[in-house]
Amino acid sequence: MHYESEDEIWIIKLLATDAGSQTLDDYLKYSEKELQDLPSEILFGRLFIDIGEYDKSIEYFEALLQNMENKFIMTLAYNYMGRAYVLKADYRNACEKLMLALQMQQEHEPSNFYLAAITHKNVAWLNTCQDNWTNAIDHYRQALDFYHKVSNYSCFDEIGKTLSNMAVFAMKQAQYKEARSFLNEAHEKMLQAHMPSDHPSFSLHYMNLGLLYKNMGQFDEAMKQFKDALKMREHTLPPYHIEIGRTLVAIGTTWRSMNNPDKALEYLLRALSIHQKALQPDHPDLTLVWNSIGTSYASQGKFERALVYFFKTLQQYEKIWGSNRDHEDTARSLLNIGECYREMNNYKLALVYLEKSLKMRINSLGNDHPNTATAYVNLSMTLKSLHQYKQAMAHAMHGLKIRRNKLPSDNQDLIDTEKLIDELSVLLQKH
Repeated sequence: MHYESEDEIWIIKLLATDAGSQTLDDYLKYSEKELQDLPSEILFGRLFIDIGEYDKSIEYFEALLQNMENKFIMTLAYNYMGRAYVLKADYRNACEKLMLALQMQQEHEPSNFYLAAITHKNVAWLNTCQDNWTNAIDHYRQALDFYHKVSNYSCFDEIGKTLSNMAVFAMKQAQYKEARSFLNEAHEKMLQAHMPSDHPSFSLHYMNLGLLYKNMGQFDEAMKQFKDALKMREHTLPPYHIEIGRTLVAIGTTWRSMNNPDKALEYLLRALSIHQKALQPDHPDLTLVWNSIGTSYASQGKFERALVYFFKTLQQYEKIWGSNRDHEDTARSLLNIGECYREMNNYKLALVYLEKSLKMRINSLGNDHPNTATAYVNLSMTLKSLHQYKQAMAHAMHGLKIRRNKLPSDNQDLIDTEKLIDELSVLLQKH
């Protein structure tokens, strides 16, 4: 594919083949309504995004904008360029393009509510990827307000996806009842859009519903949702599409949570292959796969192999988020390294990493988040091994308080914390 500037045309060479024809037919059937609503100038670049060819999409839109004067099409082009850059994890360029889209929409298309909704949703998505959740939720709400002003059934699908993304925000805050409410409303809106039950939009709903169940420790139900999403995505997307890879990661990490590291690695290594083909080497999603593989090796007792992945993950997250920034990704890597050293009976070194992780989670998530509770409890177990029982009890009690407030009474993490406190009580009586 290349652009002939003199003739102002794109030259695209295609190879005729029937390979993947059924997948293409399914994709076009599912996307027909949305694609019909797009200007023809935008359609081709949008298709590149959908099949994971982000660089080609950006190249296409850059050429399109060179001689474009239509403000509506320009705003859409900047929106889709912003989306492509977000998917590449190039947040600086994504921000530049989306701010141009927002400015252009407000100045030249202020009464186009659908365009305003799309733009605010994309800005929200960018902020979500950067963990700027306050800004993200503000733009999601603005997007919803604009979608509700559009009397068009096609907006119900977009409203549903926006509500589903807001559910993820609620999960990040450990507000699981609110997250479930968002997801229920999202599902209702998707049904009102009169889409078939196997429409790709539902796969996002299944993924987020699975994430909710997983966060609540209901792993069997989470697995069902993730597998439904995988079946749908494998049916409608190319085999190395990143969304298939992300679904495999969700299934793999759930198997690990169910104490089946062998099955977890089966899915995670498949996911790694897709991520390496679909993403740049420094993409955050690829780093997440390394972390998950490391955790699975640790569950098998292969701690030295796990540490290789964890240190690689830590180095990359410090590069992405900054070595001096308190971020949950970095905190998780520190905790995993500390846990490996604890399992290897190197308690003093474990203490160093676990204390850093706890401090970072308190600063980034707050002192009442379930992930902060995990840091308290893991540090407590290390202090217990060092015979520092009073400090161990204090940290365990902090973890118990959080888990009782945030988790169901039958959650295994909560049950394990109660057992730890019983053990510490016995040890304190003896000493």
